[in-house]
Amino acid sequence: GLLAHRSAPRWIAILAIALSPVLFLLAFEQTGAVPEAVLSAAVDFGLPLLALWHFAAAWWLVARSPREQTA
Repeated sequence: GLLAHRSAPRWIAILAIALSPVLFLLAFEQTGAVPEAVLSAAVDFGLPLLALWHFAAAWWLVARSPREQTA
């Protein structure tokens, strides 16, 4: 997807990799394997950062020129 796309801005890919542990923490919430204090920090700080990453990725996709979209 986005990480494999060579014209994607490098900072978007780095941010996606940095935020991936947040997704794992939220997935482990279902099993009860993560302490509540860790989950609280992930929810308070990680989810807003994850939302910003999604916004940045969407903005980049929309802002691409039509010529880039066909590549």
